[in-house]
Amino acid sequence: MGDDERFYADLPWLERFVDVPDPASYAPAPESWCLVITDVIGSTKAIEAGRYKDVNALGVASIVALRNALPDVEVPFVFGGDGATMLCPASRLEQVRPALRGLQRTAREGFDLAMRAGVVPIGELRAAGHEVLVAKFRASEHASFAMFAGSGLTEGERWVKDPERGQAYAVAEADEGDADYAGFECRWEPIPSRRGEVVSLLVQARAEDRAAAAAIYREVIGRIEGIVEGDGHPVAVETLKLATK
Repeated sequence: MGDDERFYADLPWLERFVDVPDPASYAPAPESWCLVITDVIGSTKAIEAGRYKDVNALGVASIVALRNALPDVEVPFVFGGDGATMLCPASRLEQVRPALRGLQRTAREGFDLAMRAGVVPIGELRAAGHEVLVAKFRASEHASFAMFAGSGLTEGERWVKDPERGQAYAVAEADEGDADYAGFECRWEPIPSRRGEVVSLLVQARAEDRAAAAAIYREVIGRIEGIVEGDGHPVAVETLKLATK
């Protein structure tokens, strides 16, 4: 394994969630890595038709397939509901692309849904002025999450979904290629609330630069922790993307 393939594995842990908005907590993704984006095409209509479980399952399956394709590489990812955004070394694309094709076949044959998959080099995003920054937050002994900052994820998704530009990054559907879903599990059981309510917040700072945005996020996190942890209950977090307006 090359040194660059240990990029995410070697990142230091963030132990306090309040430190997540700090720009100094993030490291730029190596230019030798790629942004991998998957999503179910037409997911909105599928969800409206009551197929949200199928859509969500394929989103999770894309993460499982990529991680199983790279069992010796620790990769950061974020679940997007109808797909996922992940990073992987470009040196391992020969393992990743067949897994993505297998995922597409699973979506087509098993769910009658189409799955988009695209791979965007980090170097191209950076050359266009879009940074991809990564941090690693440990919420507990057994739970850790990737954190992302910069405009690279949003721009990469836009490139992949663009009807013309996206052709350069698309993983073309084909019958060859297999995905390994070992370890995939989704019980669809509701998470019980300890205090009667479950609240999910999506917050995006309307700021012109990262420092101002970070200050806003720190204030929001501080206020939430002050409310929720007053009685000793921890704040649960899945992931965070730091973005400006």
